[in-house]
Amino acid sequence: MTMRAMDGEVRAGRVALARARLAGAGRAIDGAGEVGYGEKRRRVEARRPSSVSSTVHKPGKQPTAPVLAESAPAKRSQEQRTARSEQRMTDAAVQLLVERGIAGMTLAGIGERAGYSRGLVTHRFGSKAGLLAHVHDSVAAAWLRRVQTVVAGATGIVALQRVTQALYQFIVEEPQELRAMYLLRYASIDPSAEYRANVAKVNRAHIRAISTWIAEGKASGEVDAEVDPALAAELFASVVDGLLYRWLVNPDIPVQALHELLRGHIDRALRAARR
Repeated sequence: MTMRAMDGEVRAGRVALARARLAGAGRAIDGAGEVGYGEKRRRVEARRPSSVSSTVHKPGKQPTAPVLAESAPAKRSQEQRTARSEQRMTDAAVQLLVERGIAGMTLAGIGERAGYSRGLVTHRFGSKAGLLAHVHDSVAAAWLRRVQTVVAGATGIVALQRVTQALYQFIVEEPQELRAMYLLRYASIDPSAEYRANVAKVNRAHIRAISTWIAEGKASGEVDAEVDPALAAELFASVVDGLLYRWLVNPDIPVQALHELLRGHIDRALRAARR
């Protein structure tokens, strides 16, 4: 190889090396530019508020409640639907109890009467015994609310007379409910009745309230000092239960006249002698 050829190759190699260095530098610059832009974009986006980011709470201000999947009105609506369906099933159970008795009442029949499936009735109350307990407690609670409203803070003889008034109103205004409750109460005499404890609990509450009213009347001097409040309460409850039994087996008895007669007997039996 001649000296001229060797010089040519050396120059060509230097040119190639220079081009390679320039290309590498260009790529480095381009890469740095991409990274720099990316970093800048990430920093800018980090500072930019997001439309789905959490609310920033300022000191002294309550945080804004997050939007829940189920709003409060929706929850109330569900509770209302549940209460409404339960009331419809309870009403159907009362009707069937009065029409067919305990043995003839079925969960399937209640579902059909109320417009629901037997499965929903079973899901809500568990069993026939559970439903019977619910019906008794529901009607008994309505009866006790009525008594509390009518008594309205009275004591002694006035309180008991108002209880008889509440009973008369219940017979007139809610005869089916009262029949259903007392049907269950009398059937609870059967040792196998699974709702006996429910009936006993209501009886104890009733006797306790009557005894308290009589004791308060005794303390105020309205009721005779010789009256035993507990015994008088048992006697009053027995008379009321007897009157209701007579009405159940014979709805044509003169309920209003008997109610007035009972009011008079309460006064004569309990009132302290005037001196």
